[in-house]
Parts: sequence; structure tokens; C-alpha cells
Amino acid sequence: MEASTLSRKENMEIEFAITSIRKGELPKNLDEKVNIVRAVEKVVMLSTNLISIVLATARAEDFGDDESKWGRWVTEKFAYSKEHRCHLALIGKMLIGMRERYPECFERLFLMNCDKNLAIARLYRGNGSHDVQRFLAANVEKMSREEVRDAVDLCMNIKTPEKEEPKKKNAKTEPMGLVENIDTICNFDLEKIRRLPDNPKFLDATAGKSIVFGIELLAAGLDQHENKHLSLQAPKELIDELKEKAYRAYKKLEFWSVKSEQENLPTTG
Repeated sequence: MEASTLSRKENMEIEFAITSIRKGELPKNLDEKVNIVRAVEKVVMLSTNLISIVLATARAEDFGDDESKWGRWVTEKFAYSKEHRCHLALIGKMLIGMRERYPECFERLFLMNCDKNLAIARLYRGNGSHDVQRFLAANVEKMSREEVRDAVDLCMNIKTPEKEEPKKKNAKTEPMGLVENIDTICNFDLEKIRRLPDNPKFLDATAGKSIVFGIELLAAGLDQHENKHLSLQAPKELIDELKEKAYRAYKKLEFWSVKSEQENLPTTG
């Protein structure tokens, strides 16, 4: 696609930048300096993604996914650190996979900087291409790299407990990591959670999962308090607010249940 290449103007700006910088003759106009930086940044970004794809392809095709042999080859030929080459391989594997299954998503990722791609590649490695495609429903291009990382962390935190396995086959406890992930979620700013419906990064799919997750988490917390005869350490105003929200949630679920039954009724002529 045309979007994957540099424009004629950008090529001219890069050629001008190389020539003028080597001569020590930078433009006087600040906007022209900005244009040069942006054009060079795009070249660097495209170069990183291209290198990632080539190295990931070489690892699969030429080294049979033998990480040790592939790593020695990368170090010998390019002197990349272990961390850097692993990041490139991770990004490259995601780009290759998305190009095969979701070409339109690949084009967007191909034009994205490596910091964002590295975060999204973690989601690809953990959850697969379909979750990356759903993740890209958000305007990721307008998000900062920190926002992308936080959004990926939230997705991974929700999904991780379902995928983890207990260390002991007969263990009666929940998989390791579940309690820690709940602690992380419970430490979030409550005011930010209340404002989630106004956040464009709060995807419909995530909202749906949060309903089920939230109800199960509420039930688990209430059971723990009941089983151990604990009292809820919270001001009366907060308890009243929780009671009101729980009642509203119950009424909404009751409405959806009736609506679902009606929609599933056989139609008559």
C-alpha cells in the first residue's frame, strides 16, 4: 500500500537533511527543522519494523526456531544485544502473523513505532492475533506509548488468570498470579474506574468481560467475608453507595435476561 512508503516530499527532506547536516547547514526556520526530524523518525520506524520481519523470518526459516544458533548469528552479523534482538524477533513475529491474518491491521502496525509495537507484540504472544485485531479498534496511533502499555497490561491482567496453571496438579488453591492480579486491579484509582465509560480505550469487548469478572469478584469477596465472619471496613456512606450500585446492576441484569429470552422466542407469522 502507498501508506507504507515515504512520500516524495519526505524523501527530499531526508536527502536535504543528510546533505545539510554533514555540511553544518541546518535550515533557519523551526518548522523546517521539525519536518526533517519527523521524516527521519519515519525512516527509523520503518527500518526497525523491516529489520524485525527479516530477523524473525530468518529465525524461523534458516535456524528452525533454534534461538541459540539464531542469537549467535545475530550477534556476529549485527552486534545486537540479547534484549534488543529478542524484542525485534517478538515484533517481527507479530507483524508476520498479522500480515497473514489481518492485512489492514498489519499496515497500521507497520507504520507504528517500535515502543508501541513491542507492547502490542506482548498481547499477540499471549492472546493471539484476534485480540490484537480487537485491540486496534481503539485509536492506538493517538495514544502515547505509556497509554498503549497500560492498555495492554489491562488486557493481559484480565486474561492471565484463565490461562495460568497451578504448580501442583492436586492443589486446591487458585492458579498462581490470580490474587496478585486482583491486588493490582484493586489498587487502581476508584475515580478512574468510575470514568471508564468515558474512556475511548474502554472497548465494548472489555466492558462485557468486566461485567462477568466484576460480578464473580464481588461474589468471591462477599463469600470470604461471610465464611470468615469478617466485617466490611468501610464508611457507611460507601456501603450505602455500593448497595445502590449493586441493586442497579441487579435490575439491569434482570432486564437483559428478559430481553434475551424475548429475542430468542420463535417468531410467529
